[in-house]
Amino acid sequence: MSGYLALENELGQVRTGVDLSDFAIPIDNLLEPGMAAGALTALDKYLLEKTGTKLGFLYPDLVDDCVSNIHEQYEQQKSKTDMVEAEYISPTVPEAPESRLQQRK
Repeated sequence: MSGYLALENELGQVRTGVDLSDFAIPIDNLLEPGMAAGALTALDKYLLEKTGTKLGFLYPDLVDDCVSNIHEQYEQQKSKTDMVEAEYISPTVPEAPESRLQQRK
């Protein structure tokens, strides 16, 4: 969640500076051929300038980082579990009463 919140905060700060009014005013302009693609191109150019990457990479990179972190946490937990299992001494199976009696005799 912290990575997502950091990305949202970063995008929130640059969101106010982008001007797509040429493409979206009036809103029906987006339905015209090439307008939506032009708006996305302008947005990508602006984000590349402000964040160093395009919007199409920000969220997939965040997901990749999250999956990598989860994998690292899993490996750490697994190694801790393996260490505990290696130290665990299995209980001995109790002997049958007859065999204990024979040993005492």
